[in-house]
Amino acid sequence: MEETHYDEFGNYIGPALSDSDQGEGEEYEEQDGRHQQQGDDSDVDMEEAERAADARMGFTSVDDDAEPSTAIVLAEDKKYYPTAEETFGPETETLVMEEDAQPLETPIIAPVVGKKHEKLLSAPLATRYSNEFLATLSSNPELIRNIAVVGGLHHGKTTLMDMLIEQTHNLPSLGIRTAGKALRFTDTRIDEQARGISIKAMPMSLVLENGNGKSFLINLIDCPGHVNFNDEVTAAMRLADGLLLVVDVLEGVGVAAERAIQQAVAEGLAITLVISKMDRLITELKLPPADAYHKIAFTIEEVNAVIRTASGQPAAAASGLSNGTAAAANGTANGSTAAGNTPLLDPVKGNVAFVACQYGYSFTLRSFAALYKGVCGDDPKDVLVIDEFARRLWGDVWYYPEERVFRRKPPQLGEQQ
Repeated sequence: MEETHYDEFGNYIGPALSDSDQGEGEEYEEQDGRHQQQGDDSDVDMEEAERAADARMGFTSVDDDAEPSTAIVLAEDKKYYPTAEETFGPETETLVMEEDAQPLETPIIAPVVGKKHEKLLSAPLATRYSNEFLATLSSNPELIRNIAVVGGLHHGKTTLMDMLIEQTHNLPSLGIRTAGKALRFTDTRIDEQARGISIKAMPMSLVLENGNGKSFLINLIDCPGHVNFNDEVTAAMRLADGLLLVVDVLEGVGVAAERAIQQAVAEGLAITLVISKMDRLITELKLPPADAYHKIAFTIEEVNAVIRTASGQPAAAASGLSNGTAAAANGTANGSTAAGNTPLLDPVKGNVAFVACQYGYSFTLRSFAALYKGVCGDDPKDVLVIDEFARRLWGDVWYYPEERVFRRKPPQLGEQQ
């Protein structure tokens, strides 16, 4: 078939075709019809698959004849993939996390760990007294004393408890004390050990002796010193028979100590003053003996001034603060010895103690005077009367070694005191 039989558009313009050529044309038309039918069937299958996918994805069908919608669909509202619940079922919990949002060392589901709030010993401490003796004292109410140990923050209350525990318990056998680190035995909570402060009041029973060697069962309550935990101090005072007020000799009376004194006066509790950290007068301030004495006397009179104020007495009664520390040392002899029902503090009376817990020593005037017993000899006229000697260890009293007497008159300048 020549090319001239067709025009430029491919239409046949030649002579009439024979029957064989018409058969071939009909066959070609039948093949084209079958291909078109197969294409229509494949289009129907494709449309059915798309509708099924749209139904599975939750898409709504769009009618071609319907008018186009002008609604704006946000990107976060579009649904491109099936949800985890649709894929894995409604009873499956799926955790979806961004990449590198959690360290590789941290598990996605952390294991269950039991929290520990207190750090306690597995067995009781070995005491220097028997349990039978402790039980005997506990059966006699007249030999039991409940004492609340209160004071300002970091004034040495817990360290004082540690010193008493070391005297009544055999701690070296356990090896729980480390060199250069405080024991803080009554701080049983882990956060107390980490922060270095007491948060909860902790009671502890100890067998202690008085100055005459008689044993008592002392229930000491170590109270927090921070003002935010003053409720623990109030609760401990309602249980206590007396108050052990710990005051730092350098810092003096703080807000917590002042509140404790006011509550003790309101409750009618006896107050015993413990002047702590006596070693700081020597190691930090490096004071001579006379200046150290005046510093201690000022601290005692400062506490007495708070007692007078809490008892309702006028502030002018605190003559020690206005007339100097020398008058404070002799204030109890020249003025009143009690503010209301609360006795004023005076080392001569024995209600003031001096401690340095870091070095493990504590004393009162009477216990310090007892150290000189037997020094003067066994002659009856030379026997040292402890109470009289203790009374002369405080105040403006001078010793004359040539005459071996004490006088309130100061010696002449240059003479030995």
